[in-house]
Amino acid sequence: MHQIFEDYDNVKFLIAFSDPNQPYTCREWGQMPDGGSSQIISDTNSSIWGLFQSGGAFPSSALLNHEMMVYDKNPSIFALDDIIPELIENIPDPDSCSGVTYGDINYDGTINVVDAIFIIQYILGNDTSGECTPDINQDGIVDVTDIVTLLNFILE
Repeated sequence: MHQIFEDYDNVKFLIAFSDPNQPYTCREWGQMPDGGSSQIISDTNSSIWGLFQSGGAFPSSALLNHEMMVYDKNPSIFALDDIIPELIENIPDPDSCSGVTYGDINYDGTINVVDAIFIIQYILGNDTSGECTPDINQDGIVDVTDIVTLLNFILE
């Protein structure tokens, strides 16, 4: 299962290593074919599994969502192909500005010259109390080009 999701930054597999040499050493677990387990936690008292109330079953699985809440415990290995993509799909966009209407810099529901003034204030270093960078043309820099782009958008 590890190798299927190894290219996903949002998916991590952890192994709570509580029984050394039964059947493998920590090093052997980490060198398993198909990627092994890159995240191994020493858990000699089995305290990690107590957190997820797995009933002491070995092996146990707990799937956590993006809020670190238990999403599922001990799912079938066959269900993981569906559950993990579902968890990934439900991760919110980390760009908190993704819901902002293009050009509405002050979030008042109207795109007008006041938004251009907010960009000017931002460039001058004045607090505009906005959490989103007013980079209208998405070039990574907030400058006069963003003001011109916004004004052209308004005039159209």
